[in-house]
This record gives sequence, structure tokens and C-alpha cells, in this order.
Amino acid sequence: MSQLKWEELKVYRPLPKEALTPAFKDFTAIIAENLLPYGFKKVGRRLIRPSKDLLQVIHIDTRGSWMGRNESFETEIGLATVYDTDCFVKNHELTGSKKIERLIPGLKNYGRITQEYKVFAEFYTRTLIEYILPYFRRYSSSTDVLTNRAQFKVGEVSGRNENLILFCELAQHMNQEASAILSRKLVLARNRSCSDAAIQEVERINQYLHANQWDQIDQILLDYKSQVVKKLKLKTQGD
Repeated sequence: MSQLKWEELKVYRPLPKEALTPAFKDFTAIIAENLLPYGFKKVGRRLIRPSKDLLQVIHIDTRGSWMGRNESFETEIGLATVYDTDCFVKNHELTGSKKIERLIPGLKNYGRITQEYKVFAEFYTRTLIEYILPYFRRYSSSTDVLTNRAQFKVGEVSGRNENLILFCELAQHMNQEASAILSRKLVLARNRSCSDAAIQEVERINQYLHANQWDQIDQILLDYKSQVVKKLKLKTQGD
């Protein structure tokens, strides 16, 4: 790592717009390389680490706004189950989402890329190791999430926790909130005129849940896991 420390710098020089895309790519690559020894793999803009039946995710969002690329980026810390095809196969938004400023004191959610981005990447890595890795250690499995479910309230829109709680409960053969979540999913799918196959899939899981047919649910989860692992090219614990 560089000996120059980003927090000691007094002046930050802006990058020309045409340099932002390669700088963001390099910035993310530096962090990914630094976190590789901790088990993280870079998949697009996400750094993903398998942990039992969860995937721990650091999402460095450099897409910019609808106005195009700019110097700002946003970091999202997420937890998802390895069964969540919505997140990782259909590319929906990340579940169990926390803005990084909620987890790291004094760090704003939006960062800025400047000519000093390589030094910034080293600082950012140190910060992630100090604060985010201990956070992930508290949530290494679906059991941990359910034990602390108050931290992942289903009604919290910004956290997008429904799929996280749903699949954690199904994995643990529980039905505290799963049935209600599936019912809401069915209403939403019908209102959005989703495909018959998608609607039937949710109905099938709901029927198995009400009949306590956990063997059938386990088979569905194994299929979902296979899709996710294949898409992300990951090796999960237990494989």
C-alpha cells in the first residue's frame, strides 16, 4: 500500500470528465485486490464474499446519475442469501442494504474521485477492513440475520429486506413473516402483470409453506442457489 495517507492531504485535484471512467475502474480494482485475502471477489461493481448461506456484499456504485458520469460514487453494504435469484440472476437491487455512513462514523455515503484516487482507495480499504468486516462477522448466516431481525425490518423500504428475511426463514424452516411476504409478492406480481410462470412460482412456494412441505422448499432453494453460484462463478461454503 502507498505510504502517503489520503487523510493527510490538504488539496484534492479534480479529474477531467474523460478520465473518470478509467479512474473509477482502477479505484474499484485496487480495493478488490486489497480485499481478496479476506475472501471477497469482484463481480461487476460488487465485492462479494460467501458466508455459509449468505453473501456479504460491498457495492461501490460508480454509475453516476441520469445526467451521466460525474465524480461522485456511492457505497452500499448489503446482505443477501445465496438463494436470491432476484439480486444476482435478475439483477434487481441489493437486499439487506445499509448506507455506509450508517455503519462508519464520520464517513459520508457519497465519495468523490480525484487525481489522488489511488491513495483514496488505500484509505477506503483500511476503513472497510476496520468497520465493515466486523459488521459482516456479526451476520455470517441466515440464523444470525433472524436472531437480529430488528436490524432488517421488512417495512423499511430503503433496506429492501423482504427477500432477505423471506429466504432466511425458508432456509431455517420458519414462517414468522414468510407467508405475509409471499402474499405481498403475489399481489405485486399480479398488479405488474408479471409472467404466469413467475406468479405460479410464488404460488407454489406459498402452498408448500402452508402445507409444511419443507423438503419441496429445500429443493427449490437448492435450484435457486445453483443459479446464483453459476451466475456469480462463486464457490460457497459447503460446496
